[in-house]
Amino acid sequence: MKRVMTTRIFTLLYSPEPIIPAVAQRYLTSRYNPLRPKLQHLYDNRDPNTLWWRLATRPILDRKRVVRSWCSRRIRIAFIRALKNQGYDRDGRKIADFPQKGDPRGKPGIVGSATLLVFPEIQKESMAHVQQDVSRAVAAMIKAAKKYDQLR
Repeated sequence: MKRVMTTRIFTLLYSPEPIIPAVAQRYLTSRYNPLRPKLQHLYDNRDPNTLWWRLATRPILDRKRVVRSWCSRRIRIAFIRALKNQGYDRDGRKIADFPQKGDPRGKPGIVGSATLLVFPEIQKESMAHVQQDVSRAVAAMIKAAKKYDQLR
């Protein structure tokens, strides 16, 4: 994955290919893990022509669970809003209200994987500042997707 943008509160990584996260990969490679069949089914049936994105809160693991979930929720909401403001749904598919010229289907989208690494500084920032930073990062990710010719 390539680093698209780093701010004080997060880092956005993007890859034009759908990537299975390391945690899920660990379960998928374990032959006897009880989660393996369920995860195998999920990834076998997941649409590879959408944006696979996730949050990684590892840098704030020393905080309590309530703080980690609050930070994750703030950045998740900001990411979904930023995608919507750019004309995409939460899976990176183009929203019908924003038709693209030259596309007979009218539904181009972002393809690949994105990871948001959340830093502890997010606790101190206002939601408006988080939204502004995430919006800039999503715009940079869309630009990177176009560069990789993955924006359809």
